[in-house]
Amino acid sequence: MAQSTQIEKFDGSPPGDLVVLVTAYKNAKTKNLKRQILSLYAYRYAMSMLQNIHQPYEKLSTWEIKQARSHANLSGPGTTPEITAKHRVRLDMNKVDHFVEFTNRP
Repeated sequence: MAQSTQIEKFDGSPPGDLVVLVTAYKNAKTKNLKRQILSLYAYRYAMSMLQNIHQPYEKLSTWEIKQARSHANLSGPGTTPEITAKHRVRLDMNKVDHFVEFTNRP
């Protein structure tokens, strides 16, 4: 069974809490922080309405809205995503060539 999400109507002037969030979005230093802020209210309005709301402050693309909605789905709205440490190990190419030759022998 599908869950329906309620989308709020936009009547020209955004509500007071949204003005605060849009201002915080505009003043955010990094793209990750902007995505976290936008994820707080990305599902409340349709894409075109979000772009109209943001127009006086800063241009908002559909890609940014999709990324914020994805962030809200995966990590939760406004949360900091967990960053896992990734370690790379370099291999000696002579050893890799030897291994490939060994595995390809009949």
